[in-house]
Amino acid sequence: MIKHATDLIGKVPEVYSLARLPPDLGFEEVFKNMKVLMEEGLFGAFGASEMKRESLEKAHKVSRVAGWI
Repeated sequence: MIKHATDLIGKVPEVYSLARLPPDLGFEEVFKNMKVLMEEGLFGAFGASEMKRESLEKAHKVSRVAGWI
């Protein structure tokens, strides 16, 4: 899906944002995989919404989340 978006807009997206975490996966797994995809150059940064502060803090320890200070 990310590759398709890149093809449509003609450039790598600056930010890929997760609206919600999949209920069947832990956030550590999701954010580790997002970090790999980002390092592969599929997008510049990633963000998330609709997450509790505690989850975002834990996710930030796995990889920097866009907009997190």
